[in-house]
Amino acid sequence: MFSEKAKKFLTICKYLPILGQHKRFFLKTCGAGTNTLKEYLTQQKKYSVLNLVRRSGPISLSHLSAAIGLDRKGVRHFLDELKNEGLIRQKKLGPSTGGRRPQLFELDPHFGIAVGVDIGLTHTRTVALDIKGELVGREIRETKPGQGLMDGVMETMEHLLAGRKAPPLLGIGMAMAGLSDPDRALMIFSPKFGNLRNLPLGKIVGERFGAPVYLQGNAGAMALGEQAFGMGRGTDDFVCVNMATGIGLGIVING
Repeated sequence: MFSEKAKKFLTICKYLPILGQHKRFFLKTCGAGTNTLKEYLTQQKKYSVLNLVRRSGPISLSHLSAAIGLDRKGVRHFLDELKNEGLIRQKKLGPSTGGRRPQLFELDPHFGIAVGVDIGLTHTRTVALDIKGELVGREIRETKPGQGLMDGVMETMEHLLAGRKAPPLLGIGMAMAGLSDPDRALMIFSPKFGNLRNLPLGKIVGERFGAPVYLQGNAGAMALGEQAFGMGRGTDDFVCVNMATGIGLGIVING
């Protein structure tokens, strides 16, 4: 049986999709006390502010308040926290609508960069992006076969980052054809690469570059990219078909 607190939270989840995605998190922690729920809901509001700045910035305080349904004082509190953490910055003043020109907020590209790695059958493609999604570097090299596969991947990434006065490396996203375990960043099986099995990409690459590694099959990674930045934005259910040396399918359901 659920506690009254858990029942109340699950009722809220029916009406707030952003919380509904996190039922499992709460059910694991619902016995930890009222502060756990309060802090969790506060972080969700803060994330909503950050995500809206990411999607719509530069954006004003009044537009953030109206879009999120939170009063200006509350939004200002989260903006100040995010600014102190280095995630956002104040930019230029926006156009006046009859009063004072509003201050605009956007993500701060100096916060850090992420690296994306696509290990293809013939070529390995790497890109470096700031947190606004702007391209800051690109490197493409031939994929080395057999035992040289990981050496080639490392060389490509090192060449991309070499001598670059860039913000801190926040994380590395990797894609490769085959069956993967994203939770462990483990490539379980890849028939395209000589029946490769149980390759711990996350451990190997993470230890070399000192950053967390996120692994997906190439079709799944493509679907996530379309969801965040492409034709899948604002769509909860869609399918991506990747047709290259083989055919892959990435499916997004309920966002």
